Amino acid sequence: MQTSLFSKNFLILLFAVSFFNVIYNFFIPIHPDEAYYWHWAQKLEFGYFDHPPFVAYLIRLFTLIGDHVVFIRMVAVFSVAASSIFIYLLTKKISDEKSALIASVIYLSLPVAQTSFSITTPDSALLIFWSGAVYFAYLALFETDKKNIYLAGIFLGLALASKLTAILLVGIVGLYILLKKKELLTSIHTWLAFVLCFSLFGGVVYWNYQHEWVSFTYQYAHGSSKDFGITLKYLQEYILGVVFLITPLFFVTAIYIILKKREYSEAEKFLLFMTGFIFLFFAYKALFKKMALNWYAPALLSLIPFVAIYINRFNLKKLFISSLLVSIALSFVIKFPDIFVPKSINPKYHFVGYKEAVDAFKEYTKGEDAPICSDYYSTTAVLNYFMPEHKSAISSIFSTRPNMYTVWEKEESVEFKNCFGFIERDEIKENIRQKCEIKNEKEFIYKSIEAKDKKFIFFECALKSQK
Repeated sequence: MQTSLFSKNFLILLFAVSFFNVIYNFFIPIHPDEAYYWHWAQKLEFGYFDHPPFVAYLIRLFTLIGDHVVFIRMVAVFSVAASSIFIYLLTKKISDEKSALIASVIYLSLPVAQTSFSITTPDSALLIFWSGAVYFAYLALFETDKKNIYLAGIFLGLALASKLTAILLVGIVGLYILLKKKELLTSIHTWLAFVLCFSLFGGVVYWNYQHEWVSFTYQYAHGSSKDFGITLKYLQEYILGVVFLITPLFFVTAIYIILKKREYSEAEKFLLFMTGFIFLFFAYKALFKKMALNWYAPALLSLIPFVAIYINRFNLKKLFISSLLVSIALSFVIKFPDIFVPKSINPKYHFVGYKEAVDAFKEYTKGEDAPICSDYYSTTAVLNYFMPEHKSAISSIFSTRPNMYTVWEKEESVEFKNCFGFIERDEIKENIRQKCEIKNEKEFIYKSIEAKDKKFIFFECALKSQK
């Protein structure tokens, strides 16, 4: 009798959690970063200044119906759902259906997964293809069907086309083959899979070649320290980040399992190799620079199946339930911070106020279709998102770092002498005065019942010079 690919309980769980998040996303305003990536989707390219392009392709696909934030966030919902499917399939393949369901419950309960359901970023695309690459790499390494080698190559390539962090995954798979599966080095299929992988990444390389390697150089500088001075503070923050990523009790569970079990199957060693390499790599990097949590979050995609297998095998029911309750509680706090978090640190601050500010700005400009200057890529993005009817340039000329708008403005030779200013960061006003004469300045304060007040500044600007 042939068993179904997915258990009924898994499908119910996945549908319920995904549906809840689709409804939840209706009530959370668009984040400026999401508006930025949405704008990428309006101008599809092989690459962008900040990241590879795949998140833009996914947003374009899911917004064919419309540009409402809920459609933009369908990318996020789809990515977490897809990654949970690959976690389930990988765990079931290595162990059994019960372990697979435990892995899915753990993953979907974690605060990082619940956060990922509600914001679309390049990490959304990376989640899909990293989890898929781990699954198909496992099949390629431990089973004989040659198609899995090519599927692993495809998913590795698409992961690279989602975020440059995936180069680490390609290196891990290559190193594992070199250390544990040398016989695959004599197979033409292995080399063709790597060719396929880097072919899918070729568009990103070509775009960078056309643009003086700006994305590669920016990402290298962004993720690396300028010197090798060790700062233990960053390492401590990294360790705390790992504990929060897994949640404290699941972290304790993972450590308990690793210390209790001395011998592992080759499949379990594969999961530990994938996980350990990522955590150790970023631990080394954390000696010199602050590491963002989302950079090492993909390690969960191989750690969770390992933990779930041994929760089931050692019958750690009480520890599992306790860990799960803590994870759900933390996720609840993150989803509904208004109930638990003071206004001064409510993360909703980063989402609210932009539409209201843009509406007030429209009144300030009296509908005049003149160029608009902003102070950062994010504020430029929300202006573009909420003012689709605006025909003149919306520039990030006051931005303190280059971004995709810098690239587009250079390509389109955008020039103007006067503009309306829209900025969020009051502290850069003095820098702006060096570039333009400010007049008719007006403040708009968005007062939220959920988060601290947010100030925007409008003004008319006569540029002193335009390079």
